[in-house]
Amino acid sequence: MRTRPIAAAQPTQLKMATILPARSRRPDDYRPRVAVQKRPSGRSRPVRIDPIHHHVTDITVAHPGKPGHPPRDRSNPRPRHPRNHSPPLTPALLQVSQVSRLAKSLDQIVEDFRTRPLDGAPYAYLVLDALEVKCREGGRTVNVCVVHAVAVNRKGFRESLGLDVVTSEDGAAWLAFLRSLVARGLSGVRLVTSDAHPGLVDAVQATLPGASWQRCRTHFMRNLLTRVPKSAQSFVATMVRTIFAQPDAETVHEQHRRIVDQLETRFPEAAALLDEGEPDLLAFTAFPKEHWRQLWSNNSLERLNREIRRRTDVVGIFPDRPSIVRLVGALLAEQHDEWAVVRRYMSAESITKALAPPPIQPEEVNAIEAAA
Repeated sequence: MRTRPIAAAQPTQLKMATILPARSRRPDDYRPRVAVQKRPSGRSRPVRIDPIHHHVTDITVAHPGKPGHPPRDRSNPRPRHPRNHSPPLTPALLQVSQVSRLAKSLDQIVEDFRTRPLDGAPYAYLVLDALEVKCREGGRTVNVCVVHAVAVNRKGFRESLGLDVVTSEDGAAWLAFLRSLVARGLSGVRLVTSDAHPGLVDAVQATLPGASWQRCRTHFMRNLLTRVPKSAQSFVATMVRTIFAQPDAETVHEQHRRIVDQLETRFPEAAALLDEGEPDLLAFTAFPKEHWRQLWSNNSLERLNREIRRRTDVVGIFPDRPSIVRLVGALLAEQHDEWAVVRRYMSAESITKALAPPPIQPEEVNAIEAAA
């Protein structure tokens, strides 16, 4: 077989002109090829080329009168591809003492975050939410609740106020949690947005006098649609959404009454629930219109809740309650720092308008004069 010389400066760059693409190869094309390699000195030598890996092997046999041509070592296997010669990666193993020191330092950071004084008062708006996680207690796996709060301070920035791990989501748990926030400096709250958690409204009235309660629009819609046949849920949901698409507070209340009247004939249970929830569902209308979208639901916490849920799902079952506080507290502290450097959640002018005392109604003036 005649071969033509192939000039190459380095053996690793040598390629045969007869090597075909993988799709057009025939069985004979997988056999090693022989070529002539030219050296920089001008001399040539025969080499063997692997058609698959393009490995170049010197096949010159040493002759007594031609030094510098060592014979091929037949005991040495075919060289591997260079990418397979990388050294193995050795994972960095942490000792138990190092993990313990890291956990202690993180516990101190989370504890400082949970007990810091709340110096951003007055907080015009407060959002409360709860998540359920699994924890081991007394040799059993039980469900515990993580309650946390986010507020808008007087400058228009959001703050994560803190968290707590409670056995059950009841009025006593919410009362203790809100009392701890008030003791740290929570004040001036005008509106609290949350779902209809058991005992939450009573806890808000007991700890935050003068604050209104806004029921989450999203959770209320889910409860409302359970009283409507599945075939009509889309129609009813579209009708209820028109309540929140009105330009001012008076039109919102008029549209609410109109929707209640329309639903009463076909879906009396849904109409009764919508009529009963009017004060709590439309509490946002007493505040500036530019804040309505942030106030009528707690969807502003959905991204934060998804991040917490993503981390807690990886753990699955926590070994104890301090481990829950450590993980969730670290996430909330990180989010709190991020909110402090981004743009304002609400403008300072609109926050000042929201914190202004409400105007006195004529009925209240008449009542005060009559009492005097």
